[in-house]
Amino acid sequence: MKIAYVSPLPPVRSGIAQYSALLLPALAERLDVVAVVDQESVDAQGVPVIRAEELERKRGEFDAVVCQLGNNRHHEYAWRVANLGDAVIVLHDIVMHHLLVEMTIARGDAKSLDDALSSMYGDAGSAIAAARTHGIHDDLPNFLYPASEGVARSARHVIVHNRWAAERLRSNGVTTPLTVAPLAYGDVPPLNLEERDELRRRLGFEPRHRVIGVFGFVTHAKRPAAVMQAFGEARRSNDELRLLFVGEPAHNVDLDELATEAGLPVGTWAKTGFVSDDEFDRHLGAVDRIANLRYPSAGETSGPLMHAFAIGRPVAVSDYAQFADFPPNIVTRIPFEREIDSLARFMLTELDTDAIGAAQRAWLRDTSTLDHAVQAYVTALELRDSRVAPVQLAPLTALPLFPRLSAELVAVERQGGSVALTVRVSNEGDATIPAALSGQPPFVLFARVVAPGDADANVAVTLSGDLTPGRSALVTIVVDCDVARFTLELRHGLGGIPDVARPSFYAREVWV
Repeated sequence: MKIAYVSPLPPVRSGIAQYSALLLPALAERLDVVAVVDQESVDAQGVPVIRAEELERKRGEFDAVVCQLGNNRHHEYAWRVANLGDAVIVLHDIVMHHLLVEMTIARGDAKSLDDALSSMYGDAGSAIAAARTHGIHDDLPNFLYPASEGVARSARHVIVHNRWAAERLRSNGVTTPLTVAPLAYGDVPPLNLEERDELRRRLGFEPRHRVIGVFGFVTHAKRPAAVMQAFGEARRSNDELRLLFVGEPAHNVDLDELATEAGLPVGTWAKTGFVSDDEFDRHLGAVDRIANLRYPSAGETSGPLMHAFAIGRPVAVSDYAQFADFPPNIVTRIPFEREIDSLARFMLTELDTDAIGAAQRAWLRDTSTLDHAVQAYVTALELRDSRVAPVQLAPLTALPLFPRLSAELVAVERQGGSVALTVRVSNEGDATIPAALSGQPPFVLFARVVAPGDADANVAVTLSGDLTPGRSALVTIVVDCDVARFTLELRHGLGGIPDVARPSFYAREVWV
């Protein structure tokens, strides 16, 4: 089977470029692979490399095209190829807004952003695009409307790196066959004690200090403010603690400002900015523990986390999303409701690092070697008519973004200037609608009362318990309304955001 593999490659500053450089030679042992790039220079071993324009002429010569998609400008060409359809796409993130913004409004092209988002989300997509175009931006809509559904629906097959990302795509209405492939890790050279101590001194730390590390591109979703607050709390009990950020911060993350807000003394923490891959691994070897938190999640599996497992370091992760794939003996889960206290405790508690490291390396050997990753790719690629033979996923609790609901009005009662409506809501889909999930926006019913000659009334109601497939629940909705006749509409939403992209699932006239 001849495969065109579209991805950035080194020396591009991208974790996916490094991932592809690791994967390609191993994949080439099983398949006839040609790497396709849209960059000036290439540092890759083990496979032939062609330029983008050559793929455009020769696409018919390949049995399949694999597109590696990440959420930054280095993946623009892979994104364009993937959107031609019938590609095997690898979604390292399911949130693709940053890439779309770089391709559109960053170049003065607001229309293309509106076209892309409205094609997936209708009026809600247009509203998000208009807000971004006018400089109004909040991260939450990006995670509720991740902008990857369109390219996923047009694909032959979708590969992701964890079950949570797969279920998130499913809950967003993507029916394309999905494969969960492990994020393979490379060898991490050991750092001897002398090298570790020297690197610590360069950072302003001493060998005796317990150093907590945060690795990778620093966004607010990686919870840097929470890490610094927890670090400040922990230092009240142990002033030998130190904190290190390794990686470039996002443009809207000011680590110095966050440190000031957390009251961290100068010299107790450090930041490196961007470092080379070799230096990145050296810094991993120089820390004692690692904080790898997320909220909200873009569905990515962390490359630095896999490297941390390879060298054997205690790691704190959010009790949420993709981290559900990791067994409890290789990570410490940090619940959102006690995030600061739990993280401070992780920094302070004496842990059996050797036992944790042994368990981490055993888990990697059992699940995430290069051989495991290559086999997952080969399996996905060999499903030539994969729409007929979809890959089934193991169940994993997730909040369906597009549930199938129905409703029946059971009772209406006047209560002074208000009306109490009892509604039976039924789950007609195949996914449980949970009343609450740790760290995720709650499922909400939005009731809208439209009365002639009166202002609309809107009420948000949460479920009292989980709603499993085929089950119903009674919901009481109390609205301010003093007219005898009105129209009741119901739609669903997440948190405080109603799903305005689709019609209400229930609407009827009510007489009181």
